[in-house]
Amino acid sequence: MGYKDVYGGWTADPEAFWMDAAKAIDWVKAPSKALDDSRAPLYEWFTDAEVNTCWNAVDRHVERTDAGAMRPSSTTARSRANLKRLHMPSLRTARRASLGCSLPVGSQPATA
Repeated sequence: MGYKDVYGGWTADPEAFWMDAAKAIDWVKAPSKALDDSRAPLYEWFTDAEVNTCWNAVDRHVERTDAGAMRPSSTTARSRANLKRLHMPSLRTARRASLGCSLPVGSQPATA
């Protein structure tokens, strides 16, 4: 499917286009309507839906064991790592932050 096909689908039926695009996201509560234009010119998207953005941005990709990640290891070099390998240190760091523990500026979690 090329650009013209995608653009044509959007112009022909924008609501159906965006509802179809929304299928690519894991929803806590799926939307029943894409665009709420009841308060035009103020528009809202997927107003009756609920989504976990962290899950969609990070966590669901961890389940794919072959998913690679670029991780800065210094200011001049980058190393490749597996998302699963990076997930647990990230969780530990988030846990420390949620408990109010401070981490030194520039510190990185230990990799497992």
